[in-house]
Amino acid sequence: MDGDEFSKAPRLARAAAAAVLATVGGAVFDPFHIARLYEHIVQEAQGIKSLPVILKVFDDLRSMPLLIPVRTEEACERIADAGHGPECGMLDLILVGVAQSALLQGETDKAAMVEKFTQALADRFVIAGRGGLIDMDGISYVQIAKSLMAPMARDAAQALVRKPNAINLVLSRQFRLTPESNLLGCTP
Repeated sequence: MDGDEFSKAPRLARAAAAAVLATVGGAVFDPFHIARLYEHIVQEAQGIKSLPVILKVFDDLRSMPLLIPVRTEEACERIADAGHGPECGMLDLILVGVAQSALLQGETDKAAMVEKFTQALADRFVIAGRGGLIDMDGISYVQIAKSLMAPMARDAAQALVRKPNAINLVLSRQFRLTPESNLLGCTP
């Protein structure tokens, strides 16, 4: 998969990183950009194809808690198979890594796992991505960025757990569009 389908993501990620840096200067954090980033990458990927299957794996494990230690390896294999399907893409591969890591650490809460996934997306695009926070200012404000973006990661995770087949997350509509938040000319 090439990076063309996420061509707008770097601009949105840079805007989110700039919003984080603006808080250091005393501005109030504007979560509009990170909300738009989540919406954009899920929409451009046409959803996360493996998510419904992976959530079912977590549900199956939670239904028989005494067998979790015995079934973890099988669950990891099912997750890998789901994430490497013919319609799957980069987001599915990221999700597979997060889901398998959660299971190997004994975590079976699907909502917590999906939140770790959305946080991983923010880390990948906003913090570590090209032109992101680390490129702008080094690692000085990474922890601040993670704490500022955490509520949007939680909102995105809740939306994905509610509708695992979603293509449109509809997160940014809760924010008022201002000239400052719409520097990219994005429509909510």
